[in-house]
Amino acid sequence: MNAMEAEPMCEVCGGATRERITGRGLLRECAECGHVRRDLSLMPARREETWGGSGTGERVRVDLTYRRLRRRLRGLRIDRVLDVGCGDGALLRRFLDDGADVVGCDPGLLGRPVDERVSQLSAVHACTLDELPDSEPFDLVLAVHVVEHLPTAVPAWQSLLHRTRPGGTVYAVTPAADSGQLDAFEDAWWMLDDPTHVRFYSGDSLAQAALAAGAAAVVIRRPRDDSLMCEGMSVGNWLSDKGVSARVASTLGLLSAPVFAGRRMVNSKWSPVIEAWVTAS
Repeated sequence: MNAMEAEPMCEVCGGATRERITGRGLLRECAECGHVRRDLSLMPARREETWGGSGTGERVRVDLTYRRLRRRLRGLRIDRVLDVGCGDGALLRRFLDDGADVVGCDPGLLGRPVDERVSQLSAVHACTLDELPDSEPFDLVLAVHVVEHLPTAVPAWQSLLHRTRPGGTVYAVTPAADSGQLDAFEDAWWMLDDPTHVRFYSGDSLAQAALAAGAAAVVIRRPRDDSLMCEGMSVGNWLSDKGVSARVASTLGLLSAPVFAGRRMVNSKWSPVIEAWVTAS
């Protein structure tokens, strides 16, 4: 009996789950809240290691994320910021330049050098959130492309909220189980390439998990400007599976990206990610 057979109930809402056939693999999906769990033995990844982003694309993603945050948080005082899974500290640097006290944690740091100014403050810790030293709570806790990697659902949200002051905000971005891209691309969906993507939240399950962990309020949105190359990479995967050479598949995938960007503007559910704005109790 595999792990997914041994845990037939949804880890978020407790509802019954069912097998979802996705190309050449299987996922387990909650029939009630749409939450998706992944067993790598049934849905293997195309890569052996996680990918934290790099180069121009990553800088654009960080900048767009920071702009969304500042628009939503306009008028609020943000003195202390924690970034869980902070990578090279690029997002923390934006808040540091704004005058905030910043702290980050990332158990692997993805082998990348940390932003020099952030590193000089000794603000980044090579540890998990639960291993992070205790401190005063934060006004803003960031979990950008993090919760899909964590070993639990509701307990992980409890840990995030524990670090947040009452009335403060947890901001999370994560691949969407209810994205139209998963239906369209199936196992070629780029978000399945990463072997550490072990769960996929729907808008419903993301809200339920945060509320079950003790949040006061949750707002779910579907940003259209995150993971902009997801469709192109998914098209490349699909073409490669059809026998197209890797070079040609990659080129055609990149050329298709602008077409899919327009589809996001028309249908927000085509976005590959969801974001949660969570208010701590």
